[in-house]
Amino acid sequence: MNKELIEKLKDKNYVRAFGLMTPEEKGCFEKVGWDNCIYFANTGSWVTTILARSRTFSQSDTYAIKPDYKPAPEYWDCEIERIGRLLMARPQYGMGDILTGPTSIHKLPSLPNFHEFWLWDDYEDDKRDKEEPIYLEDVSRLIDKKRKVFARFRK
Repeated sequence: MNKELIEKLKDKNYVRAFGLMTPEEKGCFEKVGWDNCIYFANTGSWVTTILARSRTFSQSDTYAIKPDYKPAPEYWDCEIERIGRLLMARPQYGMGDILTGPTSIHKLPSLPNFHEFWLWDDYEDDKRDKEEPIYLEDVSRLIDKKRKVFARFRK
């Protein structure tokens, strides 16, 4: 998300009615989520807890993002593959400043944006969205068992 826009929408003096916002501002509020906003009540004050009406943004109401809100970090995930005898991570499009080409897995944890290794566990109840972090020494064993292992980097 656009960090400058989030900071601008935290400013209570800047915000206006939701219906008068630009599509980019409305989209930002929708991504931030209703629970991370404060609401200007008709009593003339800002309310930090928005009562559960329809849990949607009203076109006539004024909202601001809570001052302590921090967006969740965004990540790139690179699948670890066996290339010959080596385990390598192939970069995704846009990762040129982090990974410039296939990189051996023993180098990955020392890179500045490295976050973790994680396992895409599609064997358990066919739940493809289950993620669990794993250790470097377990990667080879898991790949030999035909499991998908990824390296995660912060954008």
